[in-house]
Amino acid sequence: MPGAKDAISRLKKAGFRVVVVTNQPDIANGLVDPQIVAEMHAKMRAKLAIDDVRMCPHNSAAGCKCRKPKPGLLLKAAADHNIDLLESYMVGDRISDVKAGTSAGCRTIFIDRHYAETVGQEIGTDMIATSLPGAVRLILTKKSKR
Repeated sequence: MPGAKDAISRLKKAGFRVVVVTNQPDIANGLVDPQIVAEMHAKMRAKLAIDDVRMCPHNSAAGCKCRKPKPGLLLKAAADHNIDLLESYMVGDRISDVKAGTSAGCRTIFIDRHYAETVGQEIGTDMIATSLPGAVRLILTKKSKR
């Protein structure tokens, strides 16, 4: 994603922990091998200053607690990394990201990529950006005002 490396580095310099939380239903649906996803995550960890990657490999039929929009992955990551979710931001480009963040008590930033989903204040997002660097600018601006 353009600007991701610099944006994440800016968050880290400001004292944030960065955890990637992702649904990967193609694993459960038999469309991709789990090892391929693990390799993708390893490349991401090698290139970006992220603290962790949390993944749900289930499809929506599984009814698990970790698949966004449920907050399970966020709650577990917060417990494992001693993260205060009330002082955290969930940034994502799907309604399920916003809902998971809201359920976990995070402030939310929706990255509007013009998908077919309906977005905005009606789904409870706190802020809207058009890119990850834009979302990081919002986070750092909000942090400096506290």
